[in-house]
Amino acid sequence: MVPPHSRDPATHFQKEANSMTYQTPAKAAAIAALLGSSAFAQAPDLRGDIGLDSGAALPEGRIAIYLKDPATGPSGMEAADLYIQSSGKTDRIAFTLAPDEDWDLTSPSLQIVARLEREDGWLLARGSARPEAGSQIHITLYEAMYR
Repeated sequence: MVPPHSRDPATHFQKEANSMTYQTPAKAAAIAALLGSSAFAQAPDLRGDIGLDSGAALPEGRIAIYLKDPATGPSGMEAADLYIQSSGKTDRIAFTLAPDEDWDLTSPSLQIVARLEREDGWLLARGSARPEAGSQIHITLYEAMYR
């Protein structure tokens, strides 16, 4: 056996680096288990689409999309996480929402809310859906103001 002080430093460090590569996932998993699995988890993107309950084309306007959890957050209007412009020519609009890391996507009361507003701010339609892990989200907007 070669004494540790007489080993080639480059070979020694390469072996340590290789062994750390294999240990790192196991160590990370152990730390995550101790601290809670959400400690290192990044919230996944939420993907879905929005349409009117009647199936008609979405009116021209701005769609504000945000997450709301009545159990933990304020009950008033939330700041929008995403805005999409509706041209008035399509019946469904797809979206991708990247929630902040501090949102608990497993909360049973969490909702994704969509509001369709005219350019002057009048609410035309509103809808919400519960995000389900790994599945596409479909938000149905219900008319709030009759034209």
